[in-house]
Amino acid sequence: MVSPGVFAPVLDETTLLPIEFPNGRAAANRAQILSSTTGKKYQPRRIKTDTNWRAREQARFDDGSYEPLPWINERWWRDNVDFHRDHFAHVSTDQPGKIAFTESEQRGATDTQTRMKAGKYLTRFFAGILTKEQIAKIASEFAARYEENVLLFAETADEIEEVYRNGPHSCMSNEDYRRTQGWGRGGSFSSPFHPVRVYAAGDLKVAYIQHDGHVTGRTLVFPKNKTHSRVYGDYYRMRELLAAQGYEFGDPIGARLVRHFDESMNTMVLPYLDKGTESGMGSLAAVDRGSHLEIIYDDGSQPKMFRGCNLNGYGSPVEYSVAFDEEEDDDGYQCDRCGDWFDDDDDLRSVINEGRWCEHCRDNYGFYCEGYGRWHSNDREISYTLSNGQVVSERYFDSHCFTCDFDSEHYYNEDAVEMANGERWYIANFRENGFTCDMTGRRYPNEERVDMANGQVWSQKYFDRYGFACTECGENFPLNHQHPNQDETCRSCGASAELLPATAEASAEHT
Repeated sequence: MVSPGVFAPVLDETTLLPIEFPNGRAAANRAQILSSTTGKKYQPRRIKTDTNWRAREQARFDDGSYEPLPWINERWWRDNVDFHRDHFAHVSTDQPGKIAFTESEQRGATDTQTRMKAGKYLTRFFAGILTKEQIAKIASEFAARYEENVLLFAETADEIEEVYRNGPHSCMSNEDYRRTQGWGRGGSFSSPFHPVRVYAAGDLKVAYIQHDGHVTGRTLVFPKNKTHSRVYGDYYRMRELLAAQGYEFGDPIGARLVRHFDESMNTMVLPYLDKGTESGMGSLAAVDRGSHLEIIYDDGSQPKMFRGCNLNGYGSPVEYSVAFDEEEDDDGYQCDRCGDWFDDDDDLRSVINEGRWCEHCRDNYGFYCEGYGRWHSNDREISYTLSNGQVVSERYFDSHCFTCDFDSEHYYNEDAVEMANGERWYIANFRENGFTCDMTGRRYPNEERVDMANGQVWSQKYFDRYGFACTECGENFPLNHQHPNQDETCRSCGASAELLPATAEASAEHT
């Protein structure tokens, strides 16, 4: 409430900043309208300005009032100081997780800062310099460092299931997402309940974070050992919060799981048990201890062991006869596809979501994914052949491989380089047919290469905006940034040089 006799500024409903007018007449007219329609007294006030606002802003850095942005020493920031010199951008002092900066000369004079999420700021001013992936990574790290985050823990079966269903997508999340990936019948699990409920045996919890009421990151934690498993979702925020509480990565070996044996399927209810920090590093297993299951590494040697490698909610028994002390069938072992019987169990192999197939069925109707080390049915999964001859499943390919936009061959992600136009090239193709612009750090094909007189290599787009060529000797030079519109003199031969006109495409990229 405003005290009697004290004037309060009228705020813009969108920006929540005082409303400004181009001149006194416009302000007086608006004040008259507000006074007549509200019955309150409105008066225009002259904006107090500070012509030395740049010195004022710099002083706030010098005395510690402003915390610099964490990337001030990065090359992409230093090399493009012209874009942000007068922003005096800093970590917001009143809105955690945001950047505060001076948006214009007028706002600087009135000591008004604009607050903005890091991703929005970088997209607005650096979209022509950083890739979308780089912006997302930098913004996520900024949010993890400066936003007010709280690490929460789910302990009961209901709480754990809720986090998985409403959190980051994975093979163990909800039916809607699983349906889009072709996992399960209509996305559902074959198990009688959501398999992650077996985590609620007392040893494990699910650590997670929320943003605007949504679960944005999660991981399985083993509090006794202070370890966490693979992180899903907002990796950078989760990493910071987990480390702050003393957690390090580690597989949850020795942790108990709820034991639920499904007689109709002759196996245990078991979720996919992640091994390692990312997709493709394999899975763990669980051994039956009678009253509970215990997570172990899958060495294939223990009796009553179940592999946590399936997406249907059930574990894969390593040895049916040993696990349940059952007598072998007198007729031998049957292939689940053709129905033929075999004397030796070694003749059959597990095929994902299909049961156990004989060699003939595997060779003619399936394929072996060399990434995951599993057999798949041709009817359920698409296969890809990599440039090195390896065959992998579509699911493995989507997580670990890519198609090179230069030669259309398939390669592993670690051999990919991101081009400025968003294409992904195999690194050997890039080394032979591409280059990195020394000014932006972005990658281009050789046909867009400009060799500068100082030995640097620029992209054609960057050169069109910031370079010029001597009409006499043909050497290429940077523009004089102090007087970019004046005629240049060649630094090599001394002749007068013509500026290369900036193309519309280049202007759009760097504006």
